[in-house]
Amino acid sequence: MTQACQPCKGSNACVDPVECKVTACPGNGFALDATATAADAGAADGKGDATATQTQDAATKAETLDALSDLPPTIVDTDSAVTDSPAPSDVAAQASDCANGQLDCIGAVPHHCQSGKWLAMNPCSADLQCQKGLCGCKDPCPALNLVQCVDGVPATKMCQLTSSGCLSWNLPVACKPTEVCQVGQCQPPSTCNPACPSGKLCQNSMCIDAPCVPACPAGQSCQAGVCVAKGGGSLSCGQIAACIGNCPVADAGCPATCKGQGSDSGLGLLTAYQGCLKAVCKPLADAGKINETMLCIYTNCFKEQQACTGAGTAGCKQLSDCMAGCGGSGTCTTSCNTMASQQGGMDYYGLLTCIDNICAGLQGSAQLSCAQQGCKGGWDKCYGSGPALYSTCLQIAQCQGKCSGDVTCAKACKAAGTAAAQAAVDAFVTCRDGKCGTYCTNPNSPNCMPCVEIYCSNELAACSI
Repeated sequence: MTQACQPCKGSNACVDPVECKVTACPGNGFALDATATAADAGAADGKGDATATQTQDAATKAETLDALSDLPPTIVDTDSAVTDSPAPSDVAAQASDCANGQLDCIGAVPHHCQSGKWLAMNPCSADLQCQKGLCGCKDPCPALNLVQCVDGVPATKMCQLTSSGCLSWNLPVACKPTEVCQVGQCQPPSTCNPACPSGKLCQNSMCIDAPCVPACPAGQSCQAGVCVAKGGGSLSCGQIAACIGNCPVADAGCPATCKGQGSDSGLGLLTAYQGCLKAVCKPLADAGKINETMLCIYTNCFKEQQACTGAGTAGCKQLSDCMAGCGGSGTCTTSCNTMASQQGGMDYYGLLTCIDNICAGLQGSAQLSCAQQGCKGGWDKCYGSGPALYSTCLQIAQCQGKCSGDVTCAKACKAAGTAAAQAAVDAFVTCRDGKCGTYCTNPNSPNCMPCVEIYCSNELAACSI
């Protein structure tokens, strides 16, 4: 007695119910290979077990296949992703349809198509992942030792080389409970307002250029967040800054030449200094507001300036006197700024910024009067309070001798003297102009000083000590 025969396990082929073997399906002209199996997409090893098929009548099976074979080729499952090759889990009934050389993945297992059949390869190791049928680096990162913040978490991650030769992010390292992560660094919460833009780092309430990450290779130094060739010279940071300060405006290559003469440590300090300047004070410098730029530097970048050029204890008066004799020399002005304290620099450049804004367009005595009245607070703080810088008429005269004819500079020198010294200056000038004015209109006249020695001897003596 012939009993009904179920199809072979894992096969959807037409089966002879007597001999229980694959047979040609009537009406479609093709036979399926009995070895074809349905892959379980959720199986970890990529093979899976096909469920036992329901007992089917051979004729019903044939009718089903006939119906499927009549579908137009353009009718596809619209929920499936369009790929170059069908995934193994989608080709259960058409394993022979994959083209030789096609690659795909099931979980961590690469599958290659050979002789029209999907063949499972060795699973990928833990630090690799299957990508388009091949084992590739998992979560690759771009550069060895690169440090970045973890998205949405106060933690850092570093790009390191794995045993498989991949560049991959290591496990995150959490910041301290009170810290945040910015530009790859854990630090106290940002106090920069507004917040620093991308590529900037908030440090001491200032936005500065981020450091070079990863560190620059041998032969390069980090400048403004960029690795550049080292100078190999011997100049300190202050000497490099002075060199740059003396560069002609028209010589665009001069600053690079100065840096090329710098030492590694000098360039490093200069980078930090310039990073602060660019992050905080550059808009003022770009606008040509020199005094306001210097005020910004003393207010926001004094720490970096002090590390680069040094800093002293001089106040506003001393800085004013020093600057009066520089005549535009970058070396001189750098030296003057080096001798000033932070408060002295803030007072001096704060006053000059006020004069720039309140007394714009005025010159000579008009500018001086405007400065004394319109910027009275800053003027009195710089010139009218505390011990006077000059205690004798001669010291005032020596200061004025460095002003190169600048009336404002000369009057600033006088204002820095004691009342007695200023009175001695006034007495001498009154006598000279009253009795020897004909000869002293031109200070270089050979008859000026002989006249003064004769007619203003007492005033001259009082002003010579």
